[in-house]
Amino acid sequence: MSSKLDLSLDDLCRVDKGGGGKAASKATTNRASRRTSPYGAPARRVTTGGGGGGGGAGAHSCSVYVGNLAYEVSWQDLKDHCKQVGDVVRADVLLENGTGRSKGCGIVVFGSPKDAKTAIDTLHDTDLKGRAIFVREDREAGAGGGSGGGGGGMFS
Repeated sequence: MSSKLDLSLDDLCRVDKGGGGKAASKATTNRASRRTSPYGAPARRVTTGGGGGGGGAGAHSCSVYVGNLAYEVSWQDLKDHCKQVGDVVRADVLLENGTGRSKGCGIVVFGSPKDAKTAIDTLHDTDLKGRAIFVREDREAGAGGGSGGGGGGMFS
């Protein structure tokens, strides 16, 4: 028993002197996990497994993505166009950060997944202010705060 205790004390002394040992490798591992990316955010571990995640097919989302909008389409125009198929909770036209100009797409949140599905089936390829819009399920719905796609995949 005393030899185990002596070894343990030796390992501790080696760490204090900057030597190797189990404790030293743990310290190195902890430093590596705190490393940041060149962009200032903590580095993310790359995995190749699946996982949960927001949105995606079959998630029964109430949000739809509307693309190919004319630049002059406002959120009110989008909401008025979509409310013909169901209860619209919210309609947003996405804007460029620097200029405030429309990106030509938007997100519409319906009161129920059934209304959202009806909108996809009915409003896809309809005309809004001279442009044929496309409507599909919002792939990023449920991801939260615009952080980007769902979990799983390559980066999580």
